[in-house]
Amino acid sequence: MSGNPTPPEKASRRQRVLARLPFKGRASSPCPSSSSQSSQTVTSSTAQITNTSSAQTIFSSTALAGPALTDSLTAGAAPLSSPQATSTSSSNLNFLHDVLERLSDDDRATLQDYRVHDASDINLALEQALAAAREKQRCCIEKRWTFTFTEQTIDLKEKADKVVGWLNRFRAVGDVVANVDPMHVGLPWAGIRLILEAAVSEANQMTSLLIGCEITLYMANRLRAYIKFLHQLPTTLTRTNFETAVAELYAHILSFLVRAIRVYQTSTSHRALRAFWTNGDIVDFKKTCNELGERVEIEASNCDRTLSAQDRQRIAELKQALQEKLKDLKQSHQLQESLDQLKINIILDKLPYAKGAMYNSYGNDHTTCHPATRVDLLHKIHDWARHPHSKSIFWLKGGAGTGKSTISRTVAEWVTGQGGLGGIDLGASFFFKRGEGDRGSASRFFPTITRKLVLKIPGLDALVAEVITQDPLIFDKALGEQFNKLIYQLLRQVKFIANDSSTFIVVVDALDECEKERDVKVIIDLWSRLAHLTTVRLKLFLTSRPELPLQQGFKNISAAVYQDIILQDAVPNATIQHDILTFLEDEFGKIRSSYNPDPLSGTPLDRDWPGNKRLQALVDMAVPLFIIAAT
Repeated sequence: MSGNPTPPEKASRRQRVLARLPFKGRASSPCPSSSSQSSQTVTSSTAQITNTSSAQTIFSSTALAGPALTDSLTAGAAPLSSPQATSTSSSNLNFLHDVLERLSDDDRATLQDYRVHDASDINLALEQALAAAREKQRCCIEKRWTFTFTEQTIDLKEKADKVVGWLNRFRAVGDVVANVDPMHVGLPWAGIRLILEAAVSEANQMTSLLIGCEITLYMANRLRAYIKFLHQLPTTLTRTNFETAVAELYAHILSFLVRAIRVYQTSTSHRALRAFWTNGDIVDFKKTCNELGERVEIEASNCDRTLSAQDRQRIAELKQALQEKLKDLKQSHQLQESLDQLKINIILDKLPYAKGAMYNSYGNDHTTCHPATRVDLLHKIHDWARHPHSKSIFWLKGGAGTGKSTISRTVAEWVTGQGGLGGIDLGASFFFKRGEGDRGSASRFFPTITRKLVLKIPGLDALVAEVITQDPLIFDKALGEQFNKLIYQLLRQVKFIANDSSTFIVVVDALDECEKERDVKVIIDLWSRLAHLTTVRLKLFLTSRPELPLQQGFKNISAAVYQDIILQDAVPNATIQHDILTFLEDEFGKIRSSYNPDPLSGTPLDRDWPGNKRLQALVDMAVPLFIIAAT
């Protein structure tokens, strides 16, 4: 089998893969190439691959023990007459055989098409992978892609730098070592290169690609250290146990790479809609790597148990060298925080929320106050929101149809527009509505608020994720327990000290629409406790009808915590008339503007249509209910 060309009928797929190996530069990247000369250099040398031993199939069960693998593992090493060379090549062959046997048939078949075996081909594939990684570096710089977790914003270019660094470690190995190193021979370098070269159009895809590649290459470098240690051990049962643990870790890494390669094999349009690895894939991969790595460390520590005193001394020195190498690799890795954030994001996705409850939810009424209406009232609300020492709760109460929900949307939109300017930002919003599923219930109130607060308050996400991990059923607990565990206790822990420039406004509309009266009183009582927080300043803007459950709820809390305004009393009747008239004039003006360019009757509406008398009659009918004018 070795030395013979691959039969055409068996090589078609492999040749198609190898034909894709030349570096594609501009065509494959969303960012233009910064160095056409370097990419041409890589491309010009790629054609050599199709005529080398890399076209030989060695992953099939018949080839595992065949001369192709033996040649690839022994080429460039000491003559086979050397007992040491014979032992090393045989050991490598058996080790790779063991690793591959741990994979599924489908995984082995996929790897078969993306491995190169000759040292020159490996080096070429490495150069191509490096060129692709550097292109990713340039793209991250150009697009300024970042991802944020806790209180840090991470530049994705830093992750691309690490990928380049790990690849450079492999490239630094000479041809002789590359041919006998199972990590060089066993990794699907063509696949790694193609994954790195794939076009990525948005930051989330780039994040998962770079983090996934960085972890993979880091673990691969750790494996090289383990394998080097393995080859220096005498044959004992403890050595066999160590080798088995290393093989399991190696197989896990290959399976992870296969997953991304299969995504690459899909159509370009399909691949553009998905990441090579999901956040869950990466977190699970790292978790299993840690578990398998712990087993490897345990087995390594046991390798000297049955040895003589002299051999123990030698193995102790080897262990010391291994630990120093692993320490160096770990310092270069330093990605645990990124992985922690991926894990946090996955856990936070479990946070249930009331669909449609946010002020700007799709399908809701998005009407806000006309700029010339409610001016004095909105000015009072703005002053309350801005003042760092104002009361914790602002309760606006009024009868049905008086425009409370429109005011709530206006306040939420205004605070959102501040975006932290003036010391305030929207923390969350919840618009109750009876008969609208979770919007009519308090069961999802605190989880919905929490889901938004974690996006605003640094460090809160990790604390919430820890609560969910420890108590996955917290969302089904009593309101008091939800509030204490998801909001109150956690806000007391966050390391975010409130000052005159940090106030988060939570807008809650129509609390009287909550279906259970008891829940209304519980929400008011629980929220009043947030007034005493010293870490985060959280204020509540609340609207409702002045119904008994709310009156009782506020009666039981300190007047120092809240201020209330009755909408009808706060706004004089004359002002209400003026506001409704202004609103109607504006709306009828829109009707004229829409109708007159192409009137159905052929006659445009008069400039003062529908006339002052009709307008005044409509105003008199509507006062004090804005809802009449609006509908």
